[in-house]
Amino acid sequence: MDPPAVKRLRVDDTASQKRDDSADKHALHFSFERLEDFNQPFPSYRQPVEIGYFSIDGERKLLRNKSQLQYYSAPKKLNLPLSAGFDSFVSKKDAKGEGIKLLLEWITYNAQCFKPQSLAGNKEAVKQQHKIIDRPDNILTDFVTWRGLLTKIMTTPFSQSDSWAFVATKYNGTIYLKQMETEQDRMRCLNETQRDKLMSYWGHKFEDYMTTSTAPLAIRDSSNGSGDPVNPNIQFVTVARTRINSHSIVMGAEIDCCDHGSKEQSPRNYIELKTSRFILTDRNNYSFKKFKLLKWWAQSYLVGVPKIICGFRDDDGNVKSLEQFKTIEIPREVDMQQGLWDPAICLNFFNKFLTWLKTSVVLQDSPRVAYLVEFTPPTNQITARKLSNTTSDHTILPEWYLNKEAPTS
Repeated sequence: MDPPAVKRLRVDDTASQKRDDSADKHALHFSFERLEDFNQPFPSYRQPVEIGYFSIDGERKLLRNKSQLQYYSAPKKLNLPLSAGFDSFVSKKDAKGEGIKLLLEWITYNAQCFKPQSLAGNKEAVKQQHKIIDRPDNILTDFVTWRGLLTKIMTTPFSQSDSWAFVATKYNGTIYLKQMETEQDRMRCLNETQRDKLMSYWGHKFEDYMTTSTAPLAIRDSSNGSGDPVNPNIQFVTVARTRINSHSIVMGAEIDCCDHGSKEQSPRNYIELKTSRFILTDRNNYSFKKFKLLKWWAQSYLVGVPKIICGFRDDDGNVKSLEQFKTIEIPREVDMQQGLWDPAICLNFFNKFLTWLKTSVVLQDSPRVAYLVEFTPPTNQITARKLSNTTSDHTILPEWYLNKEAPTS
């Protein structure tokens, strides 16, 4: 059976900034209809550089160290029951109000990373700090946010069933982005079944099986994992700086583990861990390449993680085999002629969207002004508007950050 056809997209440069007088006369639209308009040479994407890191404890508090960094530890056996320990699973705390607060905390303690000499490559200047120093008014960065939001934006041309939304604020020349919950997100959460919760847990349990908190000296018996309840609130985060064409980006990204035996520097020694159902049919293979490989590639490519290890499981959540994917080689696994996806289209879309956001939407430089940007399927456009009445949900920058004070909870 032929795979389903790809919905064609088009960016209309003249129409992308037009005002819609029907629903909201003050809204701006980034309209797209044809993929061909993004099928251009790759834009310049600078190799991401890790400028810092931090850990997050079980109470979602920032720790200025690597205490939560996990190490990849190959298991002796590959019959891993992912449902084990589900009854003691520690649910993830509601982080809706967290936004980019932890990233802002890190910036506050590492302001030297944003001074001109640091951006020019002075390694001594970007050394991780553990005290507050005076943050420059201009941190010489166009965008600050989490990698997860950027992944959603970059894969939009080929993920048109997934909605997303964020608020943006410009302060001293930098645009800060905070992801918002969509109606689709709310309905998914409302309708979540016990099976959905179990399958979500499987990914966390797989990480538990495949990692250790101390550098492994040999292959270990990981048949029981760490033995501790799985707690997704605990994380290790890399802070990476990159640039796509003229847009400089600082992003935070959760890291699953690192390769202790690698001689590469971070982030090139980091590893992403994933799970997926066994591929048994051509349809399974098509779906895996079209949807999972797209998101895995974008997520890892954005922050410079070179390797993904997938545990293939049965319907009962038992991992029986592992497969390694090199991020840079994933696009070769897909074939655009089959209606899958194209990395150049994703990156060109991403670049043009950031240009539109920076030059046409987020214009007023004030921490008290917020802009709401939304993509709601099945429309072929992204909508942005300046919020006339902002609420606490739309506030991105806390007072302690604006006043260059110590972070408060």
